[in-house]
Amino acid sequence: MHTGATGVIRSYQVLDGGTGAVLAGSGAGVVPFPATALTELTFRITAASGTPRVAEFETYAA
Repeated sequence: MHTGATGVIRSYQVLDGGTGAVLAGSGAGVVPFPATALTELTFRITAASGTPRVAEFETYAA
């Protein structure tokens, strides 16, 4: 069990897992990006205070 303080994600990138192309990047919240066909999506945390935790990550077709 982790008892230390959790970190805040300060910035991140959403990548096409197949090509590595950056689809979006920013701070927390809803992340819109253009419609694309892919088989793998990568969420890369680029800056955080402490050890960040992601409670949920979902994708939807618009």
